[in-house]
Amino acid sequence: MSAAPESMVGQWLVKADHDYGSAHDLIEFSSDCAYDVVCFLCQQCVEKYLKAMLVLHGLDVPRTHDLTQIFAAIPSRDSPWRI
Repeated sequence: MSAAPESMVGQWLVKADHDYGSAHDLIEFSSDCAYDVVCFLCQQCVEKYLKAMLVLHGLDVPRTHDLTQIFAAIPSRDSPWRI
């Protein structure tokens, strides 16, 4: 049995928030910050927020980490960045 869409949106958002918080903490509290890890966590954060948006609108979530592909799956009417 799959989770309700609202539940899945919440799960994506919680995971994205964790990635963001971890990236922030690395920058804020690490005396020898691993910026490559910060960049990875930021990419993961954006990926999960975009996937939450897709689930929110009832769209299929592509099995990819490519932000360009995920972003392309968002209908233009739902994206403030589309012209």
